Amino acid sequence: MKVKSLYIEQFGCLKDKKFDFDDGLNIISLPNESGKSTVAEFIRVMLYGVNSLRFNQRKQYMPFGHTTMGGELTVEVGGTEYIIRRTFGNRKSDDKIEVVNALTFTPVKEYSKDNVGEIMCSISGDTYENTCYIRQLCAGIDETKSGEIQTRLMNLAQNASEDYSYKSAVAILDSAIRDLTKPRGKINEVQAKINELVVKRNEKQKIKDEYEACQRRLAELRSEKTKDATSYHLVRAAYLPAIFSLFLLFVLKPW
Repeated sequence: MKVKSLYIEQFGCLKDKKFDFDDGLNIISLPNESGKSTVAEFIRVMLYGVNSLRFNQRKQYMPFGHTTMGGELTVEVGGTEYIIRRTFGNRKSDDKIEVVNALTFTPVKEYSKDNVGEIMCSISGDTYENTCYIRQLCAGIDETKSGEIQTRLMNLAQNASEDYSYKSAVAILDSAIRDLTKPRGKINEVQAKINELVVKRNEKQKIKDEYEACQRRLAELRSEKTKDATSYHLVRAAYLPAIFSLFLLFVLKPW
């Protein structure tokens, strides 16, 4: 996201002020107590709203004698420019925000929310304050709010991209493992199929063994039959001379 320009209608000590910014480093040079820190704070509240937890920013930056403060902030996100218009009252319920396309002035509902900065920049207000915006005399990082910074640095170190979350990847893998290993998961389904195939394989092997045993028995029976037939013919051949002699004796030489 790039901040292109801002217009302060009234905010703190500034009123009816406009600032335009170029690409690269921009320096606002003004005398002390003339509103440099106020400009930085204006950008923050336009993105993340008024923070009333640590100190009452409404009272601090509300112009004397007025009940509203605010202005416009023009930013570029993904190659498109948007105008953020915000008005802050004495209470949060009095706050108003509208985000429009800077070219067509068409309202953009998905950005017209109190945490528009978090939506556009993908970082929380605390992370913004610990990185992009450092108040005067507050150069340290709040250790209690550095978790998001550490996570993003870890992602950059491991993947060269802060959009890729190591923790999210691990969570996705853990979820996939749970889905695979649950009672009706894919692993158990595959294991059941394997068990079924093993049973069928064993049954097939048993039938094959029985078939081979029958084949061997059949071969044995055929062998025995062949032996019996040979023996029969040998016996018959042995008795032929005697039968022939009897034939000659009783037929050719009758008594």
